[in-house]
Amino acid sequence: MEVSFSSLSATRNCHRSWLNKQCGFKKTDFWYFGKGKENHRIIQDHIAGIKKDPRLEKLTCSFPIVEVEDFDPRCKFQFEVKGATVIGYFDGRNPEEKRLCEIKISNTLWSLEKYYKSMQRKINAAAFPDHTEGILITASYDFSKLKTASVPMTEKDRTEALEWIEDTLKIINSGKFEKEGENVDCQRCVYQNSCSESSYGRKES
Repeated sequence: MEVSFSSLSATRNCHRSWLNKQCGFKKTDFWYFGKGKENHRIIQDHIAGIKKDPRLEKLTCSFPIVEVEDFDPRCKFQFEVKGATVIGYFDGRNPEEKRLCEIKISNTLWSLEKYYKSMQRKINAAAFPDHTEGILITASYDFSKLKTASVPMTEKDRTEALEWIEDTLKIINSGKFEKEGENVDCQRCVYQNSCSESSYGRKES
């Protein structure tokens, strides 16, 4: 069984999400997915020195390994937890400096505290136990706002990531996928228009 941060997080939001995923229900393509992917590539090209963008001139950190295509195999990682394979893709990596980069595009820039608490960051730390630093690059959609932050990657991060993954796997392995979870939020669920239990109501495509 393969799981990712996004599928695990969605399952914790609502247990039924995992069943919807296995059934292959249609996902909602939120507008910010495409814009975020586009901006990710611009930043990745900049920090890798592939193509500099004048809007990002204050961004001086260097990450030689970045995605140059969707699901770039050079950026894929995986590790095993309790019989499941956890997979993911990092945004940027500097193996010499033992740094990983995470890019977040949003109208409201990510705070240092939000990045520090991010389980995605902690999973990245678990995937690269020899890396010691995580770098956040957060920007608005038009790049008018931009900032960076640095957080150490610690054994505590890795332990918390493994515990979080194991707890979520228990939900999946229970086989109980009622609409319940830690904080059900249909508005941010990609199955909001295809799930029969969605507060948005089921819409036929």
